[in-house]
Amino acid sequence: MLAERERFEPRFMTVAVERLEPSRQTVRSSEPLRNQEIVELAQSLKELGLPLHNLVVRHGRKQNTFEVVCGERRLKAARIAGLENIPVVLIDVANDEEVRQLQLIENIHRRELTPLELARALKFFIDPQDVGESVKKICRLLKKSRSWVNRVLGIPDKLTKKAAEELERWPVPLSMLYEISLLPPDKQLEFIRRVKTEDLSVPKARSVIKQEALKPKTEKGDRRKRGEYRGSTTISIPLVNGEVIIKLRKSNASHNEAALALSEALRYLYRHCGVKPFIDR
Repeated sequence: MLAERERFEPRFMTVAVERLEPSRQTVRSSEPLRNQEIVELAQSLKELGLPLHNLVVRHGRKQNTFEVVCGERRLKAARIAGLENIPVVLIDVANDEEVRQLQLIENIHRRELTPLELARALKFFIDPQDVGESVKKICRLLKKSRSWVNRVLGIPDKLTKKAAEELERWPVPLSMLYEISLLPPDKQLEFIRRVKTEDLSVPKARSVIKQEALKPKTEKGDRRKRGEYRGSTTISIPLVNGEVIIKLRKSNASHNEAALALSEALRYLYRHCGVKPFIDR
């Protein structure tokens, strides 16, 4: 873990823009980086002569090149502005996991990640073979509780593609994003637009979602209602008075993933139905 190592000994220097290459491990989403903001920054650099904050770089794959660890937007703006040389801080780090940690910390501190980007970024740190230990590492890295991390980790997989695209164009607070992710896939996009048009607060949104959850479902022939999914995994947990069945929309899901799903279900019952779990991890 980055936090457990000694501090880096950075080297401050100025390098040619042409020697810089974008990061291979960026925690930001893959869509174009906020183009309007980049253009505005480039105009400020060119017209007002504003100083550019140091980019954080490491040695690149090719000789005499550097890979940008933190500051990809600033690099893009510098190229648009026609800058030939820019200031950088060279750090000695070769481990890709530590690079992602640096990017995550830098973006969180600079508030450059949207809530959805943050949720996606945390997925980088999850080892499918040891989900529990990965969650512990994230908790230590971000100084957050285990329940907070588990909630955020579950968001990307629950959102439909169209809902995610709408949230990329119109970001909402993390707490609202979590509530939206709890909705059925066919209700998410409609609810996002309702949040926008009615300017719903998080408590109001939570109340609306609770009302929707308590409505009786009478539709027939719904594959989701019957729990039939392509490539699903079913895990049965025997109890004294019956059993608990966990169905995941993923082939060969691990027991750790089932445990996370069960933990999420308990929190949902507590938050939306007033059922307090006996065990709260």
